[in-house]
Amino acid sequence: MTHEYMKSEEVAAIREFYQTLPLDLDSSVLAVRRDFLRLIDDWQVLMAENHRLREELELLRAEGAVWKGWRDKQQARTIELFEREKKLVEALHRVFQEYESEGTDIQVARRMRKIASDTLKELGLKG
Repeated sequence: MTHEYMKSEEVAAIREFYQTLPLDLDSSVLAVRRDFLRLIDDWQVLMAENHRLREELELLRAEGAVWKGWRDKQQARTIELFEREKKLVEALHRVFQEYESEGTDIQVARRMRKIASDTLKELGLKG
């Protein structure tokens, strides 16, 4: 939501108008003049604070976007590492199954080597 505020030139023109009122006016008019000038000063302080806070909010939003990107990247990396771990565990399980199956020691060793080699290829660790 955006707000339209008076421009500083408009505020300066209003201030100038109230400052140029003759001082021989009714006291109630002078009181309104004094109060209005004070309100303009307070309003300008609040607008400056509002502007500062809006800038800070934009900075925090930008930082939040950076952190979200970093978090998403870390989540993707974590998933990737879990998948690699899962493949390694499955390969180890297959190696143990091969070891327990029947066959000569050379046949078992060759099958274990093939399982390990295939798993390393799947993980991109062997060409």
